[in-house]
Amino acid sequence: MASLDLSYLDLSELPPIPSTVNTLNLENNCLTCLDFADNASLVNINLSFNKIKTITFPNESKLENIYINHNDLESLDFKNQNSLINLEAQNNNLTKINISESYKLKFLNLDYNKLSSLDLSRQESLIELSAHHNMITDLILHNHPRMKKITLNDNHIAHLNTKTTTKLEYLNLSNNNLLPTNDIVQLISSKHLWHVLVNGINNDSLAQMQYWTAVGNIIDDTNEVTIDLSYNLAITNIDTSDEHLAEVSDNSEGNYIKDNDSVMLPTYYLVYDGDFKVLA
Repeated sequence: MASLDLSYLDLSELPPIPSTVNTLNLENNCLTCLDFADNASLVNINLSFNKIKTITFPNESKLENIYINHNDLESLDFKNQNSLINLEAQNNNLTKINISESYKLKFLNLDYNKLSSLDLSRQESLIELSAHHNMITDLILHNHPRMKKITLNDNHIAHLNTKTTTKLEYLNLSNNNLLPTNDIVQLISSKHLWHVLVNGINNDSLAQMQYWTAVGNIIDDTNEVTIDLSYNLAITNIDTSDEHLAEVSDNSEGNYIKDNDSVMLPTYYLVYDGDFKVLA
């Protein structure tokens, strides 16, 4: 038996799991406490939509994919879980998480929790990170050459060290307290970046950010590129001189950004569709 589906059964206790099972679905039950210490053969588990408060994983397990969304967890410890590739734990009450030994982790979703810090310094294989709507102020994120997508909006992040995120394609840092502006400059220097959303960032901390540059980006003609810098009124210049800025619309709100002819226009979207365009 490779797969066992026990979803939607109103289970309140974990039944015996055969040792041959490697894929287990316990979604939508009433489970509160789980102990998988003796289930070392598990590779994929779905525990979403339960009432789980505590959970124990087997030591040195084969677990690669864990879905534990919409539970009541306050902490998670993935000690010895060095096979983990995909972890989803959104909509819990997490204040602590230990994934320091999950070196192979590629996809991490921690949205809608209560995390104030997140250490990802050893997760060099990360491709996608989503942890929006937390209380993160301290984020260690500085050695991720494969990272393509970062979604960290609605936190309290003041500083990011991201010098090695050179393959970044999508970035959402809206509604944070980022400073200094060099952090943002490092992030948006990726030659693959096609979407940036940083509106709502503390304008006091961005008082010196009056010049934004996209020079040298390599844009795929098949992708629409959107850069949203709305409601950062200190920004008055966007330099896309090597990116064929073609069209600027007149919009009554947003930023006041100069086009290539140094005409002051209220704009806040930069979109690539064959040529660069600043659109409302």
